[in-house]
Amino acid sequence: MLPDVTGGRTVLNSNDPDRMVPAIFVENSTYYLLGFEPRAPRDGKTHAIVVKVDRKDLIVSYRRSYASAAEKRF
Repeated sequence: MLPDVTGGRTVLNSNDPDRMVPAIFVENSTYYLLGFEPRAPRDGKTHAIVVKVDRKDLIVSYRRSYASAAEKRF
């Protein structure tokens, strides 16, 4: 499921939006979006991503890896 792969949430077989929507609003009330430019070579391989925070009261969602595009050679 795409949402699970990208750090989101999947809701299936539910006709009760009142049960899930409040939690979604709480999650979206505060967030940070971080981006980075990888130092790894453009080799067409999958590389791990590790995110560390120094607070115990946070929930961190992130992709666990990314696929590097292979460098084009002409």
